[in-house]
Amino acid sequence: MLALFMFAAPQAHAAQPPAAAEPAADSAQLGSDALRVLVANAAVKESEAKLEVARAFAEIGNPSALPILRKMLKDKNAYVRVEAAFSMQALGDARGIKEIETLVLSSATRASKTPTPAEELRAIARNKLRAAAITRLAQVGGVRAVEILEQTLKDPSGAVRDATTIALAKLGFEEFTAQFVDALKSKDEGVRAQAANAIWQSGQLVGLDELRTAAEDQSPAVRAEAFRALGNVSDPIAFEHLARGLRDPNLSARAVAVQSIGRIPGPRSSQLLRSTAEDKATPSIALKAVGALARRGEKVDLALVTQALGQDDADARLQAVDIVKSLKPEQSVPLLTPCLEDGDPRVKIRSAAALVKILQTPRGKR
Repeated sequence: MLALFMFAAPQAHAAQPPAAAEPAADSAQLGSDALRVLVANAAVKESEAKLEVARAFAEIGNPSALPILRKMLKDKNAYVRVEAAFSMQALGDARGIKEIETLVLSSATRASKTPTPAEELRAIARNKLRAAAITRLAQVGGVRAVEILEQTLKDPSGAVRDATTIALAKLGFEEFTAQFVDALKSKDEGVRAQAANAIWQSGQLVGLDELRTAAEDQSPAVRAEAFRALGNVSDPIAFEHLARGLRDPNLSARAVAVQSIGRIPGPRSSQLLRSTAEDKATPSIALKAVGALARRGEKVDLALVTQALGQDDADARLQAVDIVKSLKPEQSVPLLTPCLEDGDPRVKIRSAAALVKILQTPRGKR
């Protein structure tokens, strides 16, 4: 099984110490070590680790991972099955989309006319799962996806209907975005935040006037979601709101503004990101700017990334790993290699997946 990514076998160098081995052999050994991390964590008890593995195989893009994913398709955890199915579909196995369709169309556990609290909780959990499967179905797209979504549009579950509406909007059915725009005018700040988030998820260019108003909302949550949605567009006025968002008093809203600016190409956005990356007062915000610059292929100072990799906070290390993945192999491989020994399974798995993907490329093999 460990040969499934076809790394070249390490060459023997009996007359030399390991440090003097040929670079190609080092790369092959490192690739095998990283692959072992993925294979081992595909069968652990912890669902969080298996979710990371299932998602990773789609990103790696090697169909040789399909035997592992087919086993994961039988996992007890339904979310693991969703992610394994999506990766299978991405790698060309039609059984993946069939599993997603089955999960989307599965009804909630049948309850009595007067459901008990336990029955209600089971129904909520089932419908939350179906909503997650609908999100993946929309990413797959196609005529069959639309046919299924037409059925779930009338589902008894509000969570399923909401996910369906967003999915259809994402697939280009503009009539479903109008209700998101209307909801931005709600007196309930929770509704306004959800509406802005739905526009972001749809990826559509709608409700610019309402989003600009939401970007100045008294609620930090609404402002954050408005900034997120404004990243869908390259409208100059929208960009001005995002630029002001870099000075938002709420750190979460400011972080979203940085991420949205990072999604808008151009020299002006790069200039703003570089300025933000130099902000010593808020390292967490500066790190997001560094990540945005790295993902667009620009040269970045790795000091902040290296510092984040050494933090006790696993989420900070995960963020750093996601940045490192965008660097050139000669920069990324030395930074990712120690992460194979990280104490948090998510960091270890994500680093391993990044190394496998990098080392599959001619440049990664050195």
